This record gives sequence, C-alpha cells and structure tokens, in this order.
Amino acid sequence: MCVCVVCSVGKQACLQPVRGCLPSSAADTNRNLAVADLPNTLRWLNDFALPRVAALAGECFGAAAIGAPEQLLIYRALVVQYEFAAGLTHQEVHRDGSLVTCVVTLNSQNEYAGGGTYMEPLDCALAPPRGHAVLQASAIRHAGHAISAGERWVLVLFLISETMQYGEHVRHFKARAQRAAEEGDVVAERRYLELARALCDDSDHELVYDQAVALHDRGEVREALALYEHAASLNGRDVRLWRNLEAARRDLGLS
Repeated sequence: MCVCVVCSVGKQACLQPVRGCLPSSAADTNRNLAVADLPNTLRWLNDFALPRVAALAGECFGAAAIGAPEQLLIYRALVVQYEFAAGLTHQEVHRDGSLVTCVVTLNSQNEYAGGGTYMEPLDCALAPPRGHAVLQASAIRHAGHAISAGERWVLVLFLISETMQYGEHVRHFKARAQRAAEEGDVVAERRYLELARALCDDSDHELVYDQAVALHDRGEVREALALYEHAASLNGRDVRLWRNLEAARRDLGLS
C-alpha cells in the first residue's frame, strides 16, 4: 500500500512522474499534498488504516492521555515528499495542532540518506523502515530531519478525539490568544496565555515566548526580556528565542 500511495500522488496531482510533481510548501522545505485530493488513498485511510492507527495509539498512550481510541478521528492527512536534488530536504522544528501525530514511512530507506522524525526532547531522529510508523504526542516539538541524498516520502496523519482531552486545553487557549492578538484585544491575549501557562505548570517555553513577543511588540522591552530569559531557561534550543532575546538586549543597550 505504501507504493500505491506514492503512485497515486503522481496520477492524481499532476499526471506526471512522481518526482517533483507536488506543490512546494510555503517554507519551500518539502512538498505535500492533502490525502483529501487522493480518493483511493482517502478510502483506504478511512476504511482500513484509521482503525489500526487508533488502536495502536490506544496501546501507546492509554485512555488517560487520548481518551477512547475509537473516538479518534483524522482531521488532516498529508503525503509529504522530501527531495534532495530540489533542495527540499527537511521541516523546521514545530508542534502540530492535533492530539496525536502519526508519520508512516512510504519508501525504502535505500532511496535516501538521513531523514526521519527528529524529536527535540530526545535530540535524535527516528527513521523506521517502509510501512512502519512513528506515533507521538503532537505537542512534542519535532521536525522533519534533513535528508542528504535521494527522496523520502511519508504519510502524516493528524489525529484528534471526538471528546476534548485535558491536555488539549493548552493548545486551544493558545489559539484563542492568537485570535485575540489579531483582533487587537491585548487584555484577552494576555489572559489566555496566562491560563495556558497555568494549565501546563508554566513548563512550555513557547507560551512564555509568545507572551514575551507580545510585550516586545508593544514596547515593553524590559518585561519582554525577563520572559525571554525565563523561556530560555525552559528550553535553550529554540533559535527564534535567542534571536529575540538578543534583540531585546540591544533595544535596552545591554549588548
């Protein structure tokens, strides 16, 4: 089935050979195509793959973390291509807006070098053989580890539950904070970020970073610097964080 998924992309997306036919992502680090645009793959995913992935997620994480496995839904699915020759080699560190993320390897490991799903807490990349999958909590910071030759194809599934789980409230508060910021509601933005920070015992450096950026943008640089430094103490690997921290220090004449 892995080969069929890759072939379906070539037939459905551009009526050309698979190589180089998918649209590049906005960041131009990979190509991807929604499974919703691949009818045969979508049918296989709903009828066969989802029950197996849901059951596996239940075994890996347990009901306390993800709820009842039969309530898991795939709200988005992508076929992703990395191609070294085109300079499309990786994906930056990020979090997904779902409960569980499943990455299925679609092609043989002898077709590329490097690659895998990089897990920031582990500081390593997991690259299983074709037909195998990596399941993770979507909130864990991860990346598409760079390939150094060939092409790598993966199927990425984003799963949510019909019933919102406790840990998802943090993500929803963060989303509300972003909407409030777009609407210019500074009070609401701050309140939502503080609620999100409280729910995770202030252990999420991205929430602290977001609040620091909001303060920095409003000219409250000293307060922003304190939050940048706090975020750095939680996670010192985030490059964006260090760039903004140094900018705040310059704004205050400290460097």
